Amino acid sequence: MHIRQTHGVPTQQTPKRSGPCALHVVPGQTPCAWPAALAQTLPRGAQILVPATGSLSDLFADIADHAGFTVTRLETPTEARLAHHLGADRFGTIAAVLAVQGETDPVLIRRALDATFHDARLCLDASLTGQADGFAHPDLVITDPAAGLARLVAGPTTHAAR
Repeated sequence: MHIRQTHGVPTQQTPKRSGPCALHVVPGQTPCAWPAALAQTLPRGAQILVPATGSLSDLFADIADHAGFTVTRLETPTEARLAHHLGADRFGTIAAVLAVQGETDPVLIRRALDATFHDARLCLDASLTGQADGFAHPDLVITDPAAGLARLVAGPTTHAAR
């Protein structure tokens, strides 16, 4: 008989994902929203894949890197390259794929995740478009332009004098 069975120690089971999580971000500075969201959903030091297709994707990778995650950038991602990279991760060490809607097609990433049966989370910054692509079925989304990466595109806000 196994030692866990004789001593009544419960085996550690990974929690099952039930679907997208609801995340409410208090509007503030962009460099605070994503590190806070990632820190609440992923273990510290987790491996993250970023399909780097533009300046915001690079910024997203830098934010994750500074937050203490291990970041792998995939230049010029296609569905085949994503599927090859995810399929090569035989032990499931990639915990999440970070994408910026408007620079990378999230449906393309979801198809690659599904084709390789990979259980990495799809974290999507949809602040450029204001809403997430429903066909991508992201696990974590920020759609608020005041908290997302779109704030950096808009630049500093100016208030008109009265």
